[in-house]
Amino acid sequence: MNSVKKISVTLAALSAVAVMSVSAATVAEVEAMGQKVASAKAVEAPAVVSKLINAASKEDKQSVAIATLGAGLRAHPAALVSLLTSAIKAAPGATEALVDVALDTVPDSALTIVRVVSEVN
Repeated sequence: MNSVKKISVTLAALSAVAVMSVSAATVAEVEAMGQKVASAKAVEAPAVVSKLINAASKEDKQSVAIATLGAGLRAHPAALVSLLTSAIKAAPGATEALVDVALDTVPDSALTIVRVVSEVN
């Protein structure tokens, strides 16, 4: 993993942790979740995202959703539709934050992101 990618994964994990008010998940746990998604095959990544979000506690759902979606989109940008759909369905309360992550990660796909959100909600 090159240094820029490593730094971006770490920053995404740290920002995900900063978003949550009270959390039981540690930075290391959030980073590990992001790495699980990034190392999954593109076709399996949405299921991994959904599984990790659903396994998270109520307090941690948003931060886990942000970290896993960000990692998934960085590793598999072509899987945007399935990754975003999976994350929104697993954490509907985090939709706004998930859209922000998607727009920051793949800004050229803004219309697709809007379409996915409108179809899922």
